[in-house]
This record gives sequence, C-alpha cells and structure tokens, in this order.
Amino acid sequence: MSREQSNAIWCLIGNVKAPGTKHFSTGTKVYCLPPQWGDGYENIVVFGLHRESKKVINLIMPSKRIENWRVKLVYKPSLIKKIKDFEDSEPHHSIWKNSVEAQKMAFSLLDNAVHSLETKSTRIMRTSVNRKVKICGLTRPEDVESAILYGADFLGFIVEAKSARRISVLEAAKLSLPAKASAKTVAVTVNADDAVIEAIATQMQPDYIQFHGDESVDRLAEIARRFKIKTIKAVAVSTHTDMITAEQYAGVADFILYDAKPPKGETVRGGHGLSFDWNILTQSPLPKTWALAGGLTPDNVTEAIAKTHAPILDVSSGVENSPGIKDALKIEAFMRDVRAL
Repeated sequence: MSREQSNAIWCLIGNVKAPGTKHFSTGTKVYCLPPQWGDGYENIVVFGLHRESKKVINLIMPSKRIENWRVKLVYKPSLIKKIKDFEDSEPHHSIWKNSVEAQKMAFSLLDNAVHSLETKSTRIMRTSVNRKVKICGLTRPEDVESAILYGADFLGFIVEAKSARRISVLEAAKLSLPAKASAKTVAVTVNADDAVIEAIATQMQPDYIQFHGDESVDRLAEIARRFKIKTIKAVAVSTHTDMITAEQYAGVADFILYDAKPPKGETVRGGHGLSFDWNILTQSPLPKTWALAGGLTPDNVTEAIAKTHAPILDVSSGVENSPGIKDALKIEAFMRDVRAL
C-alpha cells in the first residue's frame, strides 16, 4: 500500500436531507460506516460536522435521512482519527482499518444498504450489465470518482501519446488506484517503446494497455507475450478498407476499438469529438468483443447503440467541459442512456 493510501480510508458518503436532525444542517456531508446491529441497514453510523459546535461528531442515524450516496477515498487526518478511534471501541468496525476491505464494504453498502434510496437513474445504471462503458482521458481524482460512482466498466488514462489529456505513468498509477476494485484500468499509448511499456506494466499495473498508433500485429503479440498483459488495439476508420486492416488484429488483441480518423494533418490520434459512418460497422464482420469510439455524447449514444449494437462504448470529449476536464452530469447522463437500453 502506498504512503498516500495508508493515510486514507474508504468511506460511503452522503448528504443529510430535510428533515434532518438537530445535530446536522440540511445538506451536511456525512461519512457513513456499517450499522452496529443487524437491522438491515435501517440505521447507520455517521460522522459529520455538528451544526453548532462545528466539530466532527458521530451518531446513529436512519439511512433514509441520507441522500446522494457515493464512495470516496478520504484523506482528512482529523476525520480518519475519529473513525479509527471509533473502530478501537467498536470491534465490529475494525474492517475499516484495511483500505482494500473498506472499499469493498463501501461498495457493498452502496449496492445493498441504500438501494431503495437511490435515484431512478442510478438504479437503471446498476441493473444492466450487458453493455459496457469506457471513460477515457481521465486526469483528475474527482473525475475518476464520478466514473466509478456512475458505473463505468473501463477507465482510460493517456500515458504515452500526444494529447491535452496526457499524464505521467506515476500520475496514472495514483489516479487509477481507486478504480482497482470496481473497474478495469487502461493505459492508452501511441507507438510506445519497451521502456515505456515496462514502466506502465510495473508502476501502473493496468488491466489493459491500449495501442492507438501504428503498432503491427507482431508488435502487439510480442508485448502481450513479454509483459503478460491484455491489449486493446485502436483502429481509425473512415472506409471499409480500414475494417480489413482491423481484422488483422482479431485474435491478437483482446479487443479492437474502432475510432474515427483524426482530421487531415492532425498528429493527435484521438479525442477530437469526431464520429465516423457507423454503417461501415454494420456492413463488416466484427469480432465478438469490440468497442465503438469517436464523437460519442449523451445526445447520440442511444442512436449509436441502435445502429451498431456495440458491446463497449468509449467516450472522452463527449463527457467533458474542456480537454481533460470531465463533467459529472454528462458522465451520469451518458451512463444513464447506455444502461437504459
């Protein structure tokens, strides 16, 4: 465990809704632990800022008085001390001293303890698992949290490519850490050499490396064999001929990602918000597992699914306010539309 994570704890977080209690103001952020008794999660232990004393207190509260549930890695020393002091006095909560187990417990709570309190859109997101979503170009912790909260299956980090969303391998390793228990992580590269691939494999340890450059079939096979890692091959599509090129990677890459070709003369390979003629996909043989990318947004993803039946949707600029800066509301809208089909 890294030093940063050893000084953090996973919590289930919510906001007190009206009518609240005499202890917390409406909207107060509270950090929730499992219930002390086997009451079906009707009551939970919460830590929050007292409305008058402005000190962190803990008490038992009905879970129905909490809304806007999410899971987050918390770094506040004062809060962590309060929680761990509580754990020392309540052996039932000792599981929260282990960050990995605490994360699992937090997600379990989110799924089981408060399912009746979730919004309709969140319930829709959690009931369909057939079609998957990859959110790519993540650069900020809060965007990783939003992607996890709304149920993304793959989280992409651009670590070796010319892009406004590019981050270092170490940054990607730190950012991707919260996703390990809930989503697959992807390092996106363009024509990376062995030294970069080795750094990614050892420092970030992603579930997949995505190759968005001119990597040959042999090169891909060599990397998969040498580094024992799953691979995604992105292929730029504008004509049926490009689909023939893509076929060469079937059986070598774990799955193929069909993306739009960048504008003429552009050296950045993806993230332009451009789509391509989806009819090309419907008229071509496709592997069992593949992903559709290129210009997807909350406004057109329903149409994209209807036309292509893509098993995986890859989105980046379509859920952003600016390159690398995601919008939680757009992520929620995109996920809602995908899961509703």
